[in-house]
Parts: sequence; C-alpha cells; structure tokens
Amino acid sequence: MHIGTLTKYAETPHAVVITVEGLGLDTRGDRKVYLPKSQIQLKRDQYGQLTIYIPDWLIIKNKIPWGAVTEIEVISPDPKYSKFRKGETV
Repeated sequence: MHIGTLTKYAETPHAVVITVEGLGLDTRGDRKVYLPKSQIQLKRDQYGQLTIYIPDWLIIKNKIPWGAVTEIEVISPDPKYSKFRKGETV
C-alpha cells in the first residue's frame, strides 16, 4: 500500500487526477494519471489534510514512480533518492 498526503486535489466524477513528473526540467514530459475512486481510499484527518491510500498493483499498472508525483507528499513507502529505479522508465 502506498500512502501519502494530497497537497492538491483534482478529480473527475470517478477518478482522482495526479501528475507524474517526466525526466526533463520542463513540464513537457509530465503526464496525468487517473486513479479510480473505487480502487483507492481517501481519508480526511482532524486538521483537514487529505490522505490517499493507493494499492501497490495500481502503482505498478500505471508505472508511477512514487517520488515523482507532484500532488502527493509521500508518507509510506519511502521514495528512492532518484525519480526512477535502476532500469525503470516511464
């Protein structure tokens, strides 16, 4: 399970939208990923912060490098120091 705090919240009627950063410094390599609300969990704490719980299989299926999501502050698991693991591409 991948857990993080949402800093920006964008949604469609059936999905939460996140942005995955590309390799370049400009935003041309960025891509939007739509996470189905039926597959993730969203919980708001007492301070109003929204925590998102994403199953591992959904991260793998969408090839999301966990440290490269702009809207999520990672809680668990810890992201690697680089955006991509050795041999991983978008």
